[in-house]
Amino acid sequence: MPAMPRRRIMKSVLEGFLGTYTSRYSDLRGYWLHGQLPFDTFEYHFDLMATPPNDDTPEAAARRLAVRRFKEQLAKSGFEVAVVRSADLRIHMGMEAIEGWQGDHRSVGHMVDFTATAVMDTDRRYERTRTVFVAPHNAEKERRRLPADWGT
Repeated sequence: MPAMPRRRIMKSVLEGFLGTYTSRYSDLRGYWLHGQLPFDTFEYHFDLMATPPNDDTPEAAARRLAVRRFKEQLAKSGFEVAVVRSADLRIHMGMEAIEGWQGDHRSVGHMVDFTATAVMDTDRRYERTRTVFVAPHNAEKERRRLPADWGT
């Protein structure tokens, strides 16, 4: 029977999760998911251990993808889900609008903090944050992924 990975590997799990979750490959109908989240909501909180909703909204898609990507990273590391007491993701959008890049175009958007936290069965808490520029979805400026690649 293979040895259980050390709990401190959770730092790498959270880094990997944030990297894949905020990447261009997190899409909804071929466009980057995070630009489709409503900009009138400045904070989201997702329980990464919960069963996500099946709604067809960008927020529901963001929750589903967060849960899936977190569990994929756990599996890659060799962790059993049972060693994680709780895990969540907070998405916090900065209030100040700034100019940044949306693909090949300059756009107005916000800096968004994605903070993933996990509490292990030993009560040890791990947290990682990634900050990303997010502009509202604009089909005229964004490249759409091929339908065969949607939702990957």
